[in-house]
Amino acid sequence: MSYKHIQVKEVLNDTADMLKRHEIAMETSSEEQQRAIDTSTRTVDGVPRVDVKTAEFCEELRKHFRGIKFGAARRGNKYAWRNGIQVVQTLWAYFPEDDYAVAQVGFADYSVGAGDDKYGVYSRTIKNNKYNSGRDQYHMSTAETLARAVKIAKQHIRRYTPNEVADMSLSDFRYGVTSGASAANSAYYDARRNLSSDINADLADEFRRILSSGYEFKYMGAKRQFEEYVTTHDAYMAAKAKPAAAVWVYVSTDAVSGQRFDVIEVPDVRTGINLPPAFGMTYDELCAKYPNVPGKVASLSMLEDNVFVEDLGRKVTERNFWVLL
Repeated sequence: MSYKHIQVKEVLNDTADMLKRHEIAMETSSEEQQRAIDTSTRTVDGVPRVDVKTAEFCEELRKHFRGIKFGAARRGNKYAWRNGIQVVQTLWAYFPEDDYAVAQVGFADYSVGAGDDKYGVYSRTIKNNKYNSGRDQYHMSTAETLARAVKIAKQHIRRYTPNEVADMSLSDFRYGVTSGASAANSAYYDARRNLSSDINADLADEFRRILSSGYEFKYMGAKRQFEEYVTTHDAYMAAKAKPAAAVWVYVSTDAVSGQRFDVIEVPDVRTGINLPPAFGMTYDELCAKYPNVPGKVASLSMLEDNVFVEDLGRKVTERNFWVLL
């Protein structure tokens, strides 16, 4: 399977849900169970019942990554039952201002079969060729000692670049941009299919000349087919040729300088991302270079996530936008 890209909002939601379930469970647990939880597990950034070694791993990582946080996500998390307590063995590391968690860390059994618990790091930057690329272990590296695990984490915990974040939502945005041409092509295809004569490249022009010549049709149904063919052909060609220039915009907030914008200009989303990002543009700089973009971002920000609007763009997350130019 491919790497699991986990959004920070998923981690926050699942962590909050886990905490609620833990609080409900604690209301009905015995004093002995509560003492066992307090003595054998730790709470890490609001996540209860975390394995002690996993918690120690997280605390070590805080010394090397300023602002890093940890949370749980239902997808891909590992657990173990110890003395009737479900212990959280792995946590997702993230930075609150980012869209995606940077890695999963923990102390668990990462082997393909049954094995011993080890420190582990699961990261998109790891390529472990001991395993097939379809396995989770392909993106994992394990260690016997905490010191070695921290060294691995320092090497492979990397925040997502603007190009990575933009590329993950590009295909959905491209679909929205090109869906108009696809719909027009479908109507054009239906019109061609309804014709009884053979299709050739000059057929639309021939039909157009016939229609404009004053020719008197004996069968009005044939005239309607000619008109439908010409209309759908022209609509498809216009949609196909419609410019698809856009910018990807990532909005962040700096405590000192206020809002900042990372921007990638994409001359044609159908051909992919091939220009470098402009980091940390101010609002005034964004307005000066792309006058229509701030207003479109404001409009998109009022929508739900992953919504495309024709001639406007797509909201991916509350910070992450595609804007049509």
